[in-house]
Amino acid sequence: YPQWFCFQKAQGDDGGLYYGFPALSRTEDGRPKIKAGIDWAPEELRVAEPNAMRKDPPPRLVQLLDDFLFNNLSGVQERVETVISPYSMASDVNFVLDRLAPRLSLFSGGSGQAFKFAPLIGTSLARLAMGLAPTVDLSCWSRERDAVRI
Repeated sequence: YPQWFCFQKAQGDDGGLYYGFPALSRTEDGRPKIKAGIDWAPEELRVAEPNAMRKDPPPRLVQLLDDFLFNNLSGVQERVETVISPYSMASDVNFVLDRLAPRLSLFSGGSGQAFKFAPLIGTSLARLAMGLAPTVDLSCWSRERDAVRI
């Protein structure tokens, strides 16, 4: 699935990480729409409880995204809508992939990067659920590590 990423050095309140998807839908008048976003969040948007999450993006983040898109992608004409698209992330930026009981496996906290590991995640969860040893070391994703221990 085509997707683009732009990794820049953070500057001030601009985290520098942007991503987007190609035009998969159209506006009411037939113009193509892309999906684009930022892959970082300022401290005030990081919450421990989902109910505490903001519903609308802060104006400064919208402005940073607009500036990036209008300055770097030709053909972008206007912003159609803005939404916050949250995901969970442990303090070490890793997800959790582990066994809870002999036939109970756990995967949580995709951290916005699980798609890159989809085949490994699926195979590992299946092996754990069947009581088989994983084919790779999963300790970096353990539920027992300090970053996710309660």
